[in-house]
Amino acid sequence: MRKVTQQIAKAFKNNQKCTISNTMTDGQSVFLHGNKIAWKQDGKLHISMCGWPTPTTRERINGILDAFGSSTRICQRKGEQGFCTVGLNASLFGKDNFEPINENNSYWITNTHGLKTNVHYLEVAV
Repeated sequence: MRKVTQQIAKAFKNNQKCTISNTMTDGQSVFLHGNKIAWKQDGKLHISMCGWPTPTTRERINGILDAFGSSTRICQRKGEQGFCTVGLNASLFGKDNFEPINENNSYWITNTHGLKTNVHYLEVAV
């Protein structure tokens, strides 16, 4: 994970403002090139690729997911964006460990401890 991602994710998690290069957080949202890629609302963490399925967008979102303790990541397979998991939950999305998503949609993440994760619910405590 890049240092800029670690610093932005840490500031976002701690409700602090931080701007580094093309990424900024006001402590409640994270913006990449002016696009809101993550935000906190009603005890949930929301994420969106904002129609930009780039390695940088995935890396920033994955850094945020990691900072909040989630094993879920956004990955790309054959040009398609999707959720996958790392670590002990590596088969959470079935035998292929991949759940396709639409990079133009937003997804919310909540603490689902013990519930089966699907495309709209991921394990993260905000």
